[in-house]
Amino acid sequence: MACRRESLTGPLNAPTNLQAEAGSGQIVLTWQDNSTAEEGFRIYRKLESDEVFPADFLDETPPDTETYTDVTVSSVESYVYQVQAFAGESVGELSATSNAAQPNLAANEVTLRILNVGSGSGITTSTPPGINCNSSTGGDGCSSDFEIGTLVVLSANSNEDPPSVFSGFSGGCSTTELSCEVTMDASKEVNVTYDEAEPGITVQLSGDIGAGRVVDFTGPDVGGPYINCSSDDSSDCSEADYFNIGNTVVLYAEPSEGSIFAGWEGCDEVSEGRGLDNGRCDFIVDATNVITATFLQRRDPPDIREFNASPSQVTPLPPGTPVVLSWDIAYSGTDYELEITDSEGINYDTTGRGLVEDSFTVGSIDSATTFTLEVTTDLFGSDTAQDDVTLGDGPRILRFEVGDTTITRADDTTLDWEVENADSVTLTVGDGTPETVSANPPSPRTVSPNVTTEYTLTATRAGFEPITERRTITVGLAPDFTTPLSASDTEIDEGDEVTLSWAVEGADRLTLEKDPITGPTITDPVTGTELPDSPDVTTTYTVIAVNEFDTTRSNSVPVTVNAALPDPEIQDFTAGDPEDTDFAVGGEATFAWSFVPGGATPTDLTLLINGTPAPGNCQPDDDEFDTTCIVGESASFNLRVEPGGDTFEVPIEIEVGAAPEITPTSPPFIPGPELGEYTLSWTTTGDDTITYSRLDPTPGSVLVPINPSFDSTTEIYSYTSIFPSGSIEIIANNEFGLDPNVPGQGSAKFNIP
Repeated sequence: MACRRESLTGPLNAPTNLQAEAGSGQIVLTWQDNSTAEEGFRIYRKLESDEVFPADFLDETPPDTETYTDVTVSSVESYVYQVQAFAGESVGELSATSNAAQPNLAANEVTLRILNVGSGSGITTSTPPGINCNSSTGGDGCSSDFEIGTLVVLSANSNEDPPSVFSGFSGGCSTTELSCEVTMDASKEVNVTYDEAEPGITVQLSGDIGAGRVVDFTGPDVGGPYINCSSDDSSDCSEADYFNIGNTVVLYAEPSEGSIFAGWEGCDEVSEGRGLDNGRCDFIVDATNVITATFLQRRDPPDIREFNASPSQVTPLPPGTPVVLSWDIAYSGTDYELEITDSEGINYDTTGRGLVEDSFTVGSIDSATTFTLEVTTDLFGSDTAQDDVTLGDGPRILRFEVGDTTITRADDTTLDWEVENADSVTLTVGDGTPETVSANPPSPRTVSPNVTTEYTLTATRAGFEPITERRTITVGLAPDFTTPLSASDTEIDEGDEVTLSWAVEGADRLTLEKDPITGPTITDPVTGTELPDSPDVTTTYTVIAVNEFDTTRSNSVPVTVNAALPDPEIQDFTAGDPEDTDFAVGGEATFAWSFVPGGATPTDLTLLINGTPAPGNCQPDDDEFDTTCIVGESASFNLRVEPGGDTFEVPIEIEVGAAPEITPTSPPFIPGPELGEYTLSWTTTGDDTITYSRLDPTPGSVLVPINPSFDSTTEIYSYTSIFPSGSIEIIANNEFGLDPNVPGQGSAKFNIP
């Protein structure tokens, strides 16, 4: 039984990449399915020369389909298509229009083309189907390809709006009847003429020649009948004057001997008349009236003379055995329908099948069933026939296995099988000669094909169709590393990055193996042939390339990772050597430091003054261990290092002051009471503690510390002593020299008479 997929939810996206490829008597469509829950696809078709889309609906496909073959095309036309996904009442957007394609004429086919003539309109159809040509719109129904020798019956049907009449066939067949027969022994064209109906009443006859006549209800007493139309005499098939608009006209159908009346077209009411259930036609006269009456030659009912299913006995194991139905039906007309069903109620498509058929394949079956063939007609009865297909104990292939269906060249694989109910079993390698083998081999057979090879196992038994199964072993090449694996660096520091490079051909999937695994293994997809990684420890890398045939490992590349050193740590930080922290304004201080051994190399050293980076000319380079800086004020100095940001915890406090300056007073000296005694006086500027010394002019004299008196009122220093004649120098010292460990100094000279 057929099943319907449950409706799912998901986007119904427009199919893309719709392509049309012409073949012999067909056009094959392919597209890309972009939907996730469609119930199928709808196919739309139009002639390339017709108006723009939307085109006419053609067919539907099952879900997850990406191809469709259109066999209802003519070799004289060029077609374009669109495809649309659907699910229930929902539809997606139409695809873009396909390319135009014009099929080739198949070797066993010829083309029938309809050319419409006249000012009226109508629709011409064919039996068997293929022609469905609207004279007003044209389109792809106006031509069709048929097998050589096919008898095609064309039927003309004039339109009621606007009122039209059929005037005749010409060309490939010629008749004024509403149907004609064309034997397709070559490609042919048939002209079909539809004319605008004349005002008044027009009757046209359809069906077999000489099958009957149509008369109106008026009699000789009023000059009638005014309509007396038959295939033998068409002179009284129209009347333009007698019947007035708005009157009701009654027509009767009278079939000839050996004929039957099939029905009316154009009547307002059909009822019993002249012994026929549908023999009377009533209609109200308009400006133009076209009435069609159909007469057919009486035929014998269809007779199914033969109906066979072959083989009549099949094995039940999948895939089972294809069953071919054949039949022979005696019937002289073309107005029939065929229906084939089986025991499960499956109905098989018989579109285009004829009365004699010997190759109708219903597919494989795996259970007993009864096929029923029914031929029906609307007017001449029907007939039914059946044939059974049973399950038999024919040969069965229970198992046919391949060890590896995909191998590399020169590798081995195995075949193994199990067969029952067989008279003989053969194994065929490729197109070679069948080899008789055991039905149940004691062990698998080893095979080593060099190219992709098909192996065919066939089991036969008298009275049954042979059973065949095929297995293919695909042979190919393993992936090939055309460029060995390499690393941008084979030794890095912890935290650094290394780039791996390689080139490989024939791989479907790549995997990067890291030994030891320090994190998730990097797997497919690996794009390109370069890959960065940051290993934490020394790691060996290997790239594994895989395709359907084999696995290939690249060479292995070790990358040594050096453990990270601890952040640098300041061990000591001093000013000068020995340390001197007192400077005169503008003095140059020298700072020195050292680091705790074993740490990382500093990357950023910064000298700080009161917590703020010192001027650039004071900053050391990262590889230096001392620096100098001009000091202008008392401040606290620190040293900071990166990475780690260690700041030396004990700051160096720099004291800044003025060096002493001595200015003699006026007068600079005063003689005392003793011979050679003088009192020297001066004023002094300078910071912090100031010490004084004297230097006599006597050769070999040395500095002698002195302790002058100080008058806080006048801020004058004085010193009394016996001095030798000459230049006496008073020298003042304090801590604020320009250089470390060099005192600040000022002096004044007194000339003693």
